[in-house]
Amino acid sequence: MKPIILLILVLFCFDCSNSSDFNNGIIQENKLSLWCVPESEIGGGTSFFPLLETPNYQSISFINSLNYLSENSKVAILMFNDDIFVFPYDFTNYYEVINTNLDNSNLIFSYCPLTQSALCFNNNSELTTKNSMKASGYLYKDNLILADSALEEYWSQMDAKVIRGTNKTERIQTYNLIETFWKVAQNNFPNAKVFYHENTNFCSGCETYEVATSYNNLFGVINEHVREDTVHLYNYNALSNNAEVQTITINGKKTIVVGNKNLPYFNAFYIPSTLEFSLLDASEFPLIIQDNENTKWDVFGRAIEGPRKGTTLNSPKCFIAGEWAWVDFYEKRILHF
Repeated sequence: MKPIILLILVLFCFDCSNSSDFNNGIIQENKLSLWCVPESEIGGGTSFFPLLETPNYQSISFINSLNYLSENSKVAILMFNDDIFVFPYDFTNYYEVINTNLDNSNLIFSYCPLTQSALCFNNNSELTTKNSMKASGYLYKDNLILADSALEEYWSQMDAKVIRGTNKTERIQTYNLIETFWKVAQNNFPNAKVFYHENTNFCSGCETYEVATSYNNLFGVINEHVREDTVHLYNYNALSNNAEVQTITINGKKTIVVGNKNLPYFNAFYIPSTLEFSLLDASEFPLIIQDNENTKWDVFGRAIEGPRKGTTLNSPKCFIAGEWAWVDFYEKRILHF
């Protein structure tokens, strides 16, 4: 019987299911670990950030009246159901995770200052809890770990999957964000809803400093595999003529990657095999590309003018992060610079 009991104990050590310790958000020494990743790669602790379920969105003009953001303050822009949301990083550090309920979808914006990665999730999928999310205080490979409000699931931000909980290792749906500067948001999306909170002055690291357009964070497009993912990496500094469109294959689909260093922006889209794309002049932004059927598409992949008007291109998972973070999370990297 002893070998059987020992086997059961060993298997339990690698289980990621619930326990009273897990529900209380506590990991103590000499207790069995519930992480689905090596515990040696987990840092920080349960210093939970505030839970934010009713975010405050203000107009572009209101934010400008504060004189807090500079033109080159970094922001992430999300398009959802034709509404534009702007998340200035100077305002997000206090929470790091922002829940927004829209049309029965709970969108979760997240920004990790350490890895400088911004991702938006939809936790209404069958794989995840319906609860809101907050920053747990834990880090996985120095990257943000999100926890649901009932402390039943812990997510790795950059991996976009549960690393502690009943839905272990399952991927979570993401929505692409456009990382750019405040001046791009205010000049091109005048009706945008801008995230704001009154605790800005208490943000750790919230500073209004100029950031050069040639910053060295890399744009990654994820080619997902059953066993191991590959990331295609792009550098603003390597773009020819400051802007470029490149065709690659991601997840078995024809994909274009579009970037512009001067604005700046990066995004990637799956495209029908019959279409070919060319760059539009930067003066037409937020329109960025035109296809061989004379349809013009914007930075979010929406057809704005032409025969395909009203349709939207789907996208692979892609986002910007620090170069060292890509190295830590992806062994297989293809550099396009």
